[in-house]
Amino acid sequence: MQQLITKNSFTLALRCSALAALLIFVSGLANAQERRAFVVPFHTVRGMILLDGQLNAKPAVFLLDTGANISIVDYRAAGFPALKIDALRSTRGTGAEGDCLTREIPKLSLGLRSWLARRTCLMDLSDASKRTGAQVDGFIGQDILSTFSAVRVDYKAQTVTLEN
Repeated sequence: MQQLITKNSFTLALRCSALAALLIFVSGLANAQERRAFVVPFHTVRGMILLDGQLNAKPAVFLLDTGANISIVDYRAAGFPALKIDALRSTRGTGAEGDCLTREIPKLSLGLRSWLARRTCLMDLSDASKRTGAQVDGFIGQDILSTFSAVRVDYKAQTVTLEN
């Protein structure tokens, strides 16, 4: 009788251990999905962070603009060279203004994170490129940044980490 109880206790303990291991594994998977991070390399020009990304599967440079409400892409870089748009104009302060046409961009990518068929503001950013002294294909603003729970800048590693 005691041998039967010991065998049943062992089987029950084994099942409990397996169930606990499964719960820990599933919990770890859920946390890994919740905390997914995308690392984006950058370089700086005149103190501005320029993210290395892609626009329609071609290399592109995006200025990280935490003060911009919306993201903007240069109409030529987006593949709409025939559009007639006035150039982005500098205001007396730190901002800029200009006319925006909204079009669907097939693919915008930062690191391993991509946005497909995203409606985006298109502008002529030629003046922005002249003022920064570097090619600027777009600005990444709050409409994209706010989709992440955290945006971390590592100046030493020259990366921006976008965390879900």
